[in-house]
Amino acid sequence: MQIVDSEGRIQDLADEKCVKVVAGEVYKLRIVMERIGPARNNSSMHLPQWSKPKQAGWIIIVGREFNDQILNTTSVTGSHSTRTTAKMDIRIPTAKGKQSLSLYILSDCYMGIDQEYTLQLDVS
Repeated sequence: MQIVDSEGRIQDLADEKCVKVVAGEVYKLRIVMERIGPARNNSSMHLPQWSKPKQAGWIIIVGREFNDQILNTTSVTGSHSTRTTAKMDIRIPTAKGKQSLSLYILSDCYMGIDQEYTLQLDVS
């Protein structure tokens, strides 16, 4: 995962425990997802409740858990590629100091593979 500021500077969230950001600024969050396993080249799903074939997709939510605030959501539709990139804008909260945001990646087809990440921010 990466966070990109308005001037195009990129910070890799995997490398840093706490990312320095500016309060009230809009940052672009870039998430790269890759399918693994024997069926990684096939995103087609067979779902009896759908009358047409469906591609497996993802719903991504970024928010603050302690006050039940959602900062942004997006959906990523399935593709025939094994790697998909999702981009979303998030406005950094105005409260200064150490903050944490929750990132949820939810499957729209599979049960039990949803993921949750915590983004640590140092807001100035």
